[in-house]
Amino acid sequence: MNKLTAEKCREWIEILEALESSEGCSSSRVSHLEAYRIALPILERQDHEKSIIAGQLEAVRDSLNLTPHQDAIISCAIDRLNLLTSRTLELSRSLIKQQERAINQKGEQ
Repeated sequence: MNKLTAEKCREWIEILEALESSEGCSSSRVSHLEAYRIALPILERQDHEKSIIAGQLEAVRDSLNLTPHQDAIISCAIDRLNLLTSRTLELSRSLIKQQERAINQKGEQ
């Protein structure tokens, strides 16, 4: 499964907006465009938060003369932060899919 990134999300928004302006969009395409617009700020914020927190820890770890045990503890903290970020991304994707389903169901009624 391909992961949705902020960059891919921007690309899809651009593509769908171009389609919308040139030939109009089906309700399905409009739903997808709305979902990508909702997802983009979430993905950008998570990318930014991950880079700040993990980057700061990595910088601290690399700048200190750590024992192997201390290095392992900091590495574990970095891995856990990255895992939490990944899980948050998965949850946001799940919420987007639920919203898409709800929008599609409303369109079918």
